[in-house]
Amino acid sequence: MKLVHQPVDDGVSRLLYKLRKFNVCDNARLRRLRAADLKDRDALLLLLCDDCGELQYSTVSQLIETSGTAGCPLCTRRFHENWGLPSLVATFTAHHLNYLGDDRMPRRTDPVPAECRLCGALRKISLHRLSTGAPPCLQCSDHSPDLSGPYWVYQYHFPHLGLRKVGITCARGSRRFTDHERQGGRALRRILVTDRMAALRVEATGLATIAEHCNKFVDPKDFPQGGWTEVWRDSGPELRLRSIADSIGVAVL
Repeated sequence: MKLVHQPVDDGVSRLLYKLRKFNVCDNARLRRLRAADLKDRDALLLLLCDDCGELQYSTVSQLIETSGTAGCPLCTRRFHENWGLPSLVATFTAHHLNYLGDDRMPRRTDPVPAECRLCGALRKISLHRLSTGAPPCLQCSDHSPDLSGPYWVYQYHFPHLGLRKVGITCARGSRRFTDHERQGGRALRRILVTDRMAALRVEATGLATIAEHCNKFVDPKDFPQGGWTEVWRDSGPELRLRSIADSIGVAVL
């Protein structure tokens, strides 16, 4: 049997404070959790959580084990689904990274896969390190991407996946193109524009024109080089990148 820490008398009040969100259903009546309820570790309690309003069964040992976290497993799951993961994704996006991890909220210190939105490089980094000043991308020079230099807007075809892709990359190197071609991509066209913001405008306008053909169910494993969020079925049209740039007033170099 798994050993669970049994709180001593001087720790019971602290434990009750951590579990203050729970009410006990006792003979069809609700009451606050008491110290006496914690004496039998195998006792099964019917609890009502003040935060989520859900009834749930839990043993005293399970309550003790979870007292260091949210305490309520339903609250924990909803936190991860409704705030934790979206907040993490937003933080990564603010640092020019695409989050490529699982749909479950990782621990703050767990390294998770990510893709640089500027150069396409892949890396693993934790939310903690990202939030405490670690460089988002190790490939972008001086740990900070050149947002003002020229950028490519490009289009590739992946025949074996039945997909086309549009993307942007800094004009300093050709690594992004090499990565796509190594994964079976065939270059269709590309244009050079003045800076990253101009490139993003062309990319976003292009994706908007073929939205009905966008494939929302691409497995990231099919795109180990990253960039799987900007693809569409090859039954859809190619993007005329130069015409798109002209239509929104973006100068092509």
